Amino acid sequence: MLQSLIIQNFAIIESCSIDFHQGMTVLTGQTGAGKSIIIDAIGQLLGDRSQVSMIKNGEEKAFIEGVFDVSNNKDIKQLLIDNDFDVDDTLIVSKSISIDGKSIIKMNYRTVSLAFLKQLMPKMVDIHSQFETHSLFNPKNHLGLLDQYIHDDLEPLIREYQMLFKKFSILKKEIATLEQEEYSDEQIDFYQAQLDEINAIDIDDINEDELHALKKKMENTLKIQESFLRYEYLMDNQVFTGLKEALSEIDTLEEDVDYQEDYHKLYDLFYTIKDIHSNFTTIYYGQDYDSVDLENISDVLRKLNRLKKKYGFSLESIISARDDLVKKIEFASQRESLLDQLQNQFLDIKKEMMHQAQAISSLRKQKALILQSDIELLLKELHLPNVVFMIHFDLVDLNKQGIDAVSFLIQTNVGSKLQPLHKIASGGELSRIMLAIKLQTLKYGTTSTIIFDEADSGVSGEVAQSIGSVMKRISKHYQVLCITHLFQVAAYEDYHYFISKQSDDISTHVKVELLDEQASNEELAKMISGKNITEESLEHVRFIKKNLT
Repeated sequence: MLQSLIIQNFAIIESCSIDFHQGMTVLTGQTGAGKSIIIDAIGQLLGDRSQVSMIKNGEEKAFIEGVFDVSNNKDIKQLLIDNDFDVDDTLIVSKSISIDGKSIIKMNYRTVSLAFLKQLMPKMVDIHSQFETHSLFNPKNHLGLLDQYIHDDLEPLIREYQMLFKKFSILKKEIATLEQEEYSDEQIDFYQAQLDEINAIDIDDINEDELHALKKKMENTLKIQESFLRYEYLMDNQVFTGLKEALSEIDTLEEDVDYQEDYHKLYDLFYTIKDIHSNFTTIYYGQDYDSVDLENISDVLRKLNRLKKKYGFSLESIISARDDLVKKIEFASQRESLLDQLQNQFLDIKKEMMHQAQAISSLRKQKALILQSDIELLLKELHLPNVVFMIHFDLVDLNKQGIDAVSFLIQTNVGSKLQPLHKIASGGELSRIMLAIKLQTLKYGTTSTIIFDEADSGVSGEVAQSIGSVMKRISKHYQVLCITHLFQVAAYEDYHYFISKQSDDISTHVKVELLDEQASNEELAKMISGKNITEESLEHVRFIKKNLT
């Protein structure tokens, strides 16, 4: 549920903050006052494309933030957990649009991608507008709407089917590669030569950083070899011999109390130096490096660099190239048996997929009958008693979604024939049919907020009142936000926001005001009688509200 919305410097809105509630909220106001801009701002939080032109004139950045209650939305919480979010009952989503064309999207103050925003947010909020008919017209979207309606029953079947489809696609590609590629003796020899070149070094066990470090250490050790031998000679033949002789010359001082302490220090120092020297030589000779070892390591690194230039600048790319060569050589030497093996696996998986796809299709057809009935009942309530709605199935080749192609057909008048949605002539009929389809297909999804942006376009009178009644009933289970110009719809409000704008010589300001009951009645009366409110129009509003069902 959308709890609050902050909009800054977006289109003509300089700054506004709106608190929303459960139930039915209507937004009314004059055409151009900014009602649809508020919905457009919410659309930005759902992943709609942003443009620099959306930034208020003279400003550097637009900012939109929505606070959503996700306490009862287990699917959304799980999706957030799967993407390493710390999850509580509140989700804060923001988007800033800069004058340089860059956008920054954040969830709970953590930057996220547009792809993730589009994956998550439309599962919570659905915007239904008069412009959405283009999407609902397209039969490519009809299967998705039906699956959305079925949802929980279908999801495990689809998940298992798509795992099979992934294996199916991989096998299909491998078989095509094996069938198309011809292997001559020269081609096999070429592949083998490339493989031998890679296998010339133990690519799986190479640690490149360790090799470079060892090479550097060996180069340093060999570089100081001559100096170390000279150092060793000087220490053994001059330093220790000379120091020992010098100590012997003054050994009588050991008994003299004035010299005794320093004599012992000098004597101890002699053996300390010998210990340090012994450690030096142990380390040096323990390394046991020679020019052959260094050349071997240098050779491995040279070969590795050559392979990187040839197959990609990483060990992983070389290993991948090696594995691909092994597979090609195997294919070449065992082509027929491998092809038979893969084709048998392919047929087994295809058979299993077809069985699963048929189970999915059967479930879809069962649920489609229920959806047809639900939509027709709702259309009768919306004063379209003669409409026949049908979900038509065509059998297609196995694909990612199964074997079904689905299209929605409509018969609007007795005696007419069923035809695709886009051939509906009446705008009033169309808005109600679209409303019925949308509401029924959202029934079992994760959506918690439904926004109607002038979805009552092209109707009036009793039809408008029936649309309002349906929206009101929906608001008992969903949060409903509704932009409308019809008092018959607005009268069903639980909360009524009035949107207005004022202009001066410098800029335009949009004001969003939550109306109390009296102010709401007055605005509804204006929708009936115009700018001048009459007692008759006010009385009519009170009568309508009192008798709403």
